[in-house]
Amino acid sequence: MSTPSNHDQATTIAPTTTTPAGRPPRAHEVGALDLTHHDEVHAEVELIIGGMACASCAARIEKKLNKLDGVAATVNYATEKAKVRFADNVSVGDLIATVTSTGYTAKLPSPPTPTAGPAAAPGIPGTS
Repeated sequence: MSTPSNHDQATTIAPTTTTPAGRPPRAHEVGALDLTHHDEVHAEVELIIGGMACASCAARIEKKLNKLDGVAATVNYATEKAKVRFADNVSVGDLIATVTSTGYTAKLPSPPTPTAGPAAAPGIPGTS
């Protein structure tokens, strides 16, 4: 009769950290600064990213942004947008410069244009 070895026993390794949603962090979230419950969050901004050719480009930009102190960023290749939360020690200019130095373009979205009320339609009562 043999004694069981360590290979025969199932081992469960519990994650040491979880996200605010209670799940283990995904690969792109490991090492990212979680500013969810910190007072130092200054703002959140969405940047329009240009020049990405594939998902690896988005991952590269995300990695560079997340290396900045006080920054938590996600980059979406499909929408060509980066959502970035940052602390007081970082400016939007710093974020754009980081993306640019990585070889891509970044800009703030254009502000929405105000729309006028309904245009007057000739011959329809109440519109002229």
